[in-house]
Amino acid sequence: MHSQSQLYTGVAALVAAAFVVRRTLRPQTVRVWGLIAAPVLLFIVACAIVVHAPPTSAIGVGIIATGAIGGAALGYARALHSRVTLGPRPGTLVVAGNGILVAILLAAFAARLLIRAASGNAGSLSLALSDAFLIFGVTSVGVARGMLFFTWRRLTGAQRNSTGMR
Repeated sequence: MHSQSQLYTGVAALVAAAFVVRRTLRPQTVRVWGLIAAPVLLFIVACAIVVHAPPTSAIGVGIIATGAIGGAALGYARALHSRVTLGPRPGTLVVAGNGILVAILLAAFAARLLIRAASGNAGSLSLALSDAFLIFGVTSVGVARGMLFFTWRRLTGAQRNSTGMR
């Protein structure tokens, strides 16, 4: 019964990953309020997962912090190098798809699953390492979305200035 539940979990994870890949590779029209909603929800889920089995040593905390810093750096770089235009409706942005981001996030997702499968509940450091990959993805999305918000503000400000509106 245990292996059957693992199979269902694995299939569900693959289906979710397929949807994320499909969506991330295409241009996306994003509502500005949605730039904050998804990262907040992801942050809540990630915190719940980490709190369920928190790191028990300073090294474990350091490993998770390293994942957060790496994810923040990737999110910043992604937002910096994304092609972004104002959307067709007020309060929207169009963000071009990014294959490199998909590859990095899939690698982090796969690494997390492989570490969990290989170690099970073997030790707190292996759990911290797998959680670091989760936190990596969450902070990457959060920082990228935050940067996109500032890009939207810059673009709308430039549009107002060019049309003479205040």
